[in-house]
Amino acid sequence: MKIFKIITPLIISANTAIIPFSAYSQNDSQATFFTGQPPVFVGVKTPDSTVDLPDAHYYFTFTLPSNSIEAIAQITIQQQESPEMIALNINNTSAFIGDQDNQGQTLTIQPSELSEGTGVNILFNPPVPPGTTFTVRLEAVRNPSQDTTYMYDVTVFPAGNNPTAFPLGVGRLSFYQLF
Repeated sequence: MKIFKIITPLIISANTAIIPFSAYSQNDSQATFFTGQPPVFVGVKTPDSTVDLPDAHYYFTFTLPSNSIEAIAQITIQQQESPEMIALNINNTSAFIGDQDNQGQTLTIQPSELSEGTGVNILFNPPVPPGTTFTVRLEAVRNPSQDTTYMYDVTVFPAGNNPTAFPLGVGRLSFYQLF
């Protein structure tokens, strides 16, 4: 099955060829892609932005619009190269409907550490359905000792066979030294 869907406006170039800014195509009937409106990474927050603070929490919030077709089965949150890697208490990872300020029903997850402790992979059981705003809460063993900004790549995977990764962007966490 081939699906071609243009999801952005077209441009007419100087040579009058029509070129879409981006187009979405599904050519492999064995793979699962996000179709409809894609998921959105709302952002990341921490109430614990002091350097060296133990057991700090980081809240990554996502929205899967109601007109999305596929559910979210998995999320990967991976720290980019930084002055120091932030170790996570993987077993204290949690997820819930809502955001940091409005926590709702707990979601069932299976977190696992990425290689070399660079982040976490989270499997949802059952997958998160369209029309849901939800948050993943990570717990650091300790905030970094350096006051700077740390970046995290955020990727989601749809429910289904052979899911194709969908990068959502980068989350930024800044840490500060108290005087």
